Amino acid sequence: MTKIRGILPIAVEPFLSEFEGWSRQWDNGDGSYCLAGAIKEVRIRTKRTIPFVKNGQKEPSPLSNGQKEPSPLFPLFLFPLFLVKRGCSRMKIAIASDHGGFRLKEEVAGLLRESGVEYKDFGAFSEEAVDYPDLALAVAEAVRGGEFDRGVICCGTGIGVAITANKVPGIRAAQCHDTFSARAAREHNNANVLTMGQRVIGPGLARDIVSTWLQAEFQGGRHTRRVGKIEAIEQKYNRCGR
Repeated sequence: MTKIRGILPIAVEPFLSEFEGWSRQWDNGDGSYCLAGAIKEVRIRTKRTIPFVKNGQKEPSPLSNGQKEPSPLFPLFLFPLFLVKRGCSRMKIAIASDHGGFRLKEEVAGLLRESGVEYKDFGAFSEEAVDYPDLALAVAEAVRGGEFDRGVICCGTGIGVAITANKVPGIRAAQCHDTFSARAAREHNNANVLTMGQRVIGPGLARDIVSTWLQAEFQGGRHTRRVGKIEAIEQKYNRCGR
């Protein structure tokens, strides 16, 4: 079986539990444990051990004694599995950046490719200077028109592109530089565009943020009423033409 090594099982386990086939876990006796199923075997470093018990008997670990020590880094390539499982592969995502967010946008594109998520890159296609309002407008209009489900835009700070995108009726762009904000932006505010700043966060955190945001869904309920009031404000000033 394929072996993936990493840490932070408390963060990983809720995701793994959603995959069909992640049915067995056992204590390795060295501060780590394994989850195994039909898809993959995962060995994760942890301060606690979770033995696999079958018919009242603890099953011994099938791992060989010569297996290498787990890496101290959580593998970012696990996130594409989460996106596919949660249905994100059926989405169509529009992405763009100016020159100041080009490298971060390329990281987002890589994550989407690995996840099998369909996307269109509206540019920029190099670090040659461009004007961020042009790129942000292209994504915002593509999302508003229904061609794409959501959009991700990067610039130096994530601020300018968010301001621009939010000028387009029907767009709720949220600048997020942590996973908590990314989840809340979807669950509470029904944000359909995510913005991030290359000068603010690194590629690893950006991947986490995009993954979290794509997995999260609008919760409705009281949030529907509040988002409706935002839309009413938007419509009021559109009618006024000012």
